Amino acid sequence: MNAQIATHEKILTQTADHARQIKHLVASERLNLVKKGLIPNDNDPIIIDSENKEIADQTLEMVDIASGTVQDIPVNYFSATDAEPTLVRERPTTNVLMPGQEEIAEKLKNQGLKAFTLPKVVKLPAESFTVTKKDNIGEYEDRQLVDVETEVTKEKVTFPKGSYVFLTAQPQTNLLSLSLEPESVDSYVSFNYVPSEVGQELPIYRFTIDPKKSEMKKFMNR
Repeated sequence: MNAQIATHEKILTQTADHARQIKHLVASERLNLVKKGLIPNDNDPIIIDSENKEIADQTLEMVDIASGTVQDIPVNYFSATDAEPTLVRERPTTNVLMPGQEEIAEKLKNQGLKAFTLPKVVKLPAESFTVTKKDNIGEYEDRQLVDVETEVTKEKVTFPKGSYVFLTAQPQTNLLSLSLEPESVDSYVSFNYVPSEVGQELPIYRFTIDPKKSEMKKFMNR
């Protein structure tokens, strides 16, 4: 406990001592994220799922209760820092939710993400998700957790009036990917806020061209 308190105190004092540099770094990175969302097909992949890498020959210091001595005990160590991507997709410029997903839209807005709704029916080139595999993997806080696999298809999609549009050119763009890419371990599909069945097209869409060069442009500054 004392070690944790000391660590947290050090983080806070270091942050205070370098406040100006940290503010500049955070502002710069936020701007970079916004820029990434503005440019389509710019070789900016997002990691949706990954597998922790096992590091060989690792030990952990432990106290032997019988002898009272500290010993190096061999352990199986899996590093999240060195994790290897298992599913990667190009960052979209926009995510669109069909009407009826008000709960999800509000959750995203409450986390600082901005959106607008389409004032009329619009047909747009988008990427859709069709569920190809689904497994129930347990419960968390009374919610059924699921693990899904999807097939992404490019098609012309007719979006009804009231569809929710989230541009990825905003500082919280990574949160959009975490929440809306179905295979993400923390997605609203994985947590069953968006129901899914094998063969179903999900009410979540990706838009991978410049929205300012599409039918969406006229609604973006409303």
